[in-house]
Amino acid sequence: MESQRLLTIERGAAFLSLLAREGPTTVAKLAAAAKLPVSTAYRYVASLRDAGLIWELPGGRVGLGPRCVQLELGFREALDAWVPRQPVMMELAEATGETVSLLVPLDHEVVCIDTEFSPQTLRYAFERGMTSPLVRGAAGKAVLAHLDPDRIVRSMADAELQAEERTRLHDELPRIREVGYAVSREEVDLGAWAVAVPVFDESGEVEGALCLIAPTVRVVGREAYLIAATREAGRRLPSIKGWGAAAVE
Repeated sequence: MESQRLLTIERGAAFLSLLAREGPTTVAKLAAAAKLPVSTAYRYVASLRDAGLIWELPGGRVGLGPRCVQLELGFREALDAWVPRQPVMMELAEATGETVSLLVPLDHEVVCIDTEFSPQTLRYAFERGMTSPLVRGAAGKAVLAHLDPDRIVRSMADAELQAEERTRLHDELPRIREVGYAVSREEVDLGAWAVAVPVFDESGEVEGALCLIAPTVRVVGREAYLIAATREAGRRLPSIKGWGAAAVE
């Protein structure tokens, strides 16, 4: 009974995650993604609908429901209680004139949970909720380099990398661990350059990345400065999951 209850929770969470990543879709597509009979998927969707987590939309589609708005607000409240993150991110964005984001790993991606935007008109807008693969981009690789070997292998397999890409990434990860940061140029988005440093918890495990993102046209001659500034900000950034302790204090 307990295992069945856990399986139900896992499948419901998988449905919500899929809708969060890809937007409204049909129950049939949810069923196919979860490898479930459509009739079974409908039962899960009905339960999630009754809880306000899923909404039925025109055209036979379903999407995230109004309860998810409350979940997002609750997350924002928890994040805002982590006071130390904001001065560090704001100072880095103001000093460099570039966008600064905080990302955490989720499955085989990193998801942005907070952003301080560049004050300049031409800027890279990496907004909250946007994702990037662990195997590409500065933020993803800064995290990936510090994960356990088994998860690195799974993430590379999930990304279905070409042999050349796999070899290049395999050679790059030790270097990232050694220097303490990752750099990317147009790996995820055309015209974007980024540098990211890992953020560790009190036990030394990686829990996210602080990432500075800039248009490539504005980086020429500034790479060393932007890397140094991001590394310094990363050293001053406390544990991401330390926000609760900050609120209590």
